[in-house]
Parts: sequence; structure tokens; C-alpha cells
Amino acid sequence: MTTVRLRVMQDLVYKSDTKCKSQLRLDKLTFRILCHKLRTISGLEYNRNCDVEEVVVIFLYVIAHHHKNRVVGFMFKRSGETISRYVKTMLKGVIRLQGELLKQPVAVATSSIDERWNCFKNFLGALDGTHISTHVATEDKPRYRTRKSAIATNVLCVCSHNLEVIYVYSGWEGSAADSRVLREAIYKKNGVEVPQVLHICHDNGTRYSCSHANAKGLYGKAFPHLDALVEIFGEDRENGKGAASLTEELEEIEKKDE
Repeated sequence: MTTVRLRVMQDLVYKSDTKCKSQLRLDKLTFRILCHKLRTISGLEYNRNCDVEEVVVIFLYVIAHHHKNRVVGFMFKRSGETISRYVKTMLKGVIRLQGELLKQPVAVATSSIDERWNCFKNFLGALDGTHISTHVATEDKPRYRTRKSAIATNVLCVCSHNLEVIYVYSGWEGSAADSRVLREAIYKKNGVEVPQVLHICHDNGTRYSCSHANAKGLYGKAFPHLDALVEIFGEDRENGKGAASLTEELEEIEKKDE
């Protein structure tokens, strides 16, 4: 490894935890653990011209800042083709780590006494959509243009109460309605699956606050009233009163999009 690359590695990873987190989105200890797993489990190896640490740094820097190959290549003094090859190698290595990195999500326990979650017993997580900016061909831009005129892809995510991402469904055009993406995610092969005894909540609180008797006066109020609405919603999920199924919620969202 050349002096320039060693200096870049030192600056990005080993200088401080703060710098490492801001540039690579993880701390030094997590970086070392990831490199060790890639070596021992994924079998990632490189020659004297490039070690595993440099490949991992390049990969993390690309996905953290969405820089192009030529920008990252200039920084690490590598060609664009080399950067592309390293990223593809890392992707294959990460896929081989799926047994280590992907864990079965655990719902909020029925015996939970945590005041933040005791109204969400048996809840597996929260579901929401987001738009991520993307580059597409000129002829495809109308399909990817959002209602705010940005060119983006519509991504559906499910997050557990521990802030762990447990499901991601990407690839839809930015112009696609949220209900269409959700419907496809539910009915597609290997889509999102929720056991009958568990629940996933989403941001359809507006309709709930309009229709639920105990939520009158909450609609249109400031954000602090969310705690009251959450308590009502959680209690209904516990006793079954006013709690809609996933299919009923999906039908309601579709009506809004029409």
C-alpha cells in the first residue's frame, strides 16, 4: 500500500472514532469486527497491493456518501475499474454474511413494563415509505419524478422498536403510490410477512384520529399529542376494539390514493 493510501486510511479509520463514524458510518471497533468476519466467514482475501481493510473502507465510503467511482478512485489513487471491482467483491462478501448480520426480529413482549412500549405489546415494528434520489435515463425520468418534482425511487422499510431495519423493498418509481408499493410487498414472493398474533404499525394516524371516539380533539393538534394517540391505539390493539387488520388498512390507503 502506498504512502498516500496509508495516509487516507489513517485519516478515515484510525485517527478517531468521531472521524470514522462521520466518514464510514461505524466506529473503529465495529470496523475491525466487520473486517474479521469478512476474512474468516466470507473468505475475503487480497494480495500485497491491497488488503481487506482498504477494500472495506472503499466500500463503506461509497455507500456512505454516494460518490462516483472516479471521485473515490482519485481519493484512493485507484482506477474507476478497480473501485468498481472492489465494491462488487465486498457486496458478495456481505451477502455471505447474511447468517451473521440478519437476525430474526423480536416483537415487543406481552410482559413488557417499559413505558415507551407497553402500549405496543406484540408489535413487530413500524412501516413507512421514503424517497431516495437516483439517476435514471432521460426517457425514464417521468416515471421516477415525485410529486415534489424530484427524481427518486420509492422505498418501503420496516423498523423494529430497537431501531433495527428488518425489511426493505426498493426499486419502485418515485411516482408510484405508497399503497401500490405496500400491496406488492405483501403479496409478492418472499414479501413482508406478519404472523397473525403480531402487528406492524404505519403512519395512518390521521384517519384513526378522525374516526376513533376517544381520539376526538387530537386531529390537527401539535406533535406532543402523539403520546395520547399512541396510548389509545395501543390499548385498542390489546383489547381488539377499533383495531383494523392489515388488509383493512391497505384498502383504506387505496381509497385515499384514488
